[in-house]
Amino acid sequence: MEEDIQNGEGVSLKQIMLLIRANALIIALCLLLGVAAGLGYYFVAKPSYTATQALSITCKDDEGVSRMSTAYLNTIVESCRQNTVIEEANRLYSPDGSVSRAITTNRVNVTYDDERVSYYIYISYTDNDADIVRAKLAALTEAVSTVGADLASDVITYNVTVNPATEHPDLVTKSNRTTGLLLGILAGAVLAFFAVLVRHLADSAVKTKEQLEQVTGAKTFAVLQDGAEEGARRLSDNVLFLTESGEHKSIEIASAFETDGASDAAAALAVRLGASGKRVLVVDANFFRPCMHRLLGVENTLGLSGYVAGRVSSETAIAAAPHENVFLLPQGENADNPSAILISDKFRELLAEAKEQYDVVLLDVSPVLQSSEYLHVSPLSDAAIFFAAHGAVKKAHAAEAVAELKRSGAKVAGAVFTRYNAKIGRSVGYKGDTFYAEYDPK
Repeated sequence: MEEDIQNGEGVSLKQIMLLIRANALIIALCLLLGVAAGLGYYFVAKPSYTATQALSITCKDDEGVSRMSTAYLNTIVESCRQNTVIEEANRLYSPDGSVSRAITTNRVNVTYDDERVSYYIYISYTDNDADIVRAKLAALTEAVSTVGADLASDVITYNVTVNPATEHPDLVTKSNRTTGLLLGILAGAVLAFFAVLVRHLADSAVKTKEQLEQVTGAKTFAVLQDGAEEGARRLSDNVLFLTESGEHKSIEIASAFETDGASDAAAALAVRLGASGKRVLVVDANFFRPCMHRLLGVENTLGLSGYVAGRVSSETAIAAAPHENVFLLPQGENADNPSAILISDKFRELLAEAKEQYDVVLLDVSPVLQSSEYLHVSPLSDAAIFFAAHGAVKKAHAAEAVAELKRSGAKVAGAVFTRYNAKIGRSVGYKGDTFYAEYDPK
């Protein structure tokens, strides 16, 4: 059931829903921002008023015969659109020039029914005040009827007259407030989309099995979580399977950083393996921050440093831990030159003897990206397991650490997630609070 998560075959609807759920707060904030902007426009924006006046036109020769044609209609309309008409309309609207809001051409529209040769043209004016619209349209109507008609007569050889066809113009109210509100919500949705996209692309942490296996090039052995037995059992079973043939008895415990919890996991693994009847030796080769003596309850006295210095024998250096079948070679005191200890012939001889005397030898090494002592241990191990804190270590860091391990001669056989984060897990498809509970198969 583990294989369900992030199989790398593109983006499914389920993954999109998980991404939305993981970013619900960001999406909600962006939508609220869009709604707020839309509501602001809704209450601030003024409605638009358009008043339209129908004008009856005639174009007759001296004998009173109508000579209306499409070409003449176009001429009349263009005459009514000229600046001279607008200037006359402004003079009529504000004879003394005291009104600041003058009639402007971009708010005027003169047209006719182009489906047929019509005896009517239509003039309209748009503004944000109904009374102003009516007043300006009245001035425009008078200007068109006089100046516009005269301008058209200068071009057309027939008599042209333009007169209002109705006593009162039609008034239409148009409000963009609802449109503004909808556009605000749409803008919020677009903002949310890009915010989630940027966050997703910028998120480089290792969160899924597929990602862990991609950066390590090895199978995921287990996902460890405090209080959950399933992950620890799976790790133990995978190590038992790995050492069953006798070809992989010494296993390097590696990680990118100290915070990945590899040492804690190794100590728990040793206890579980010992309880299963296997004789287990843990070698504390982590000179960055030795802690195995504390985790397994053993005094950090002579240990490895004392053995290499010739002060004690291997039997004396290795201490029995207060756990069934578990033994520890602590780092010991006065380990001032870690490299000299790890490249010594005595250390190599001790590992060779340990592989004969114990079923499993766990080599806890320093974090790969924080120290360099692992370089001397990797060539001596039969296999390595890479530990990464779930959702904490970045892909680039994990990939760099694994590359360094392989360059030093380590054979990475498996990978393990430590410190499983249930919240992050649920965001990428794990349903329960533990990795192995309530799995949601495809």
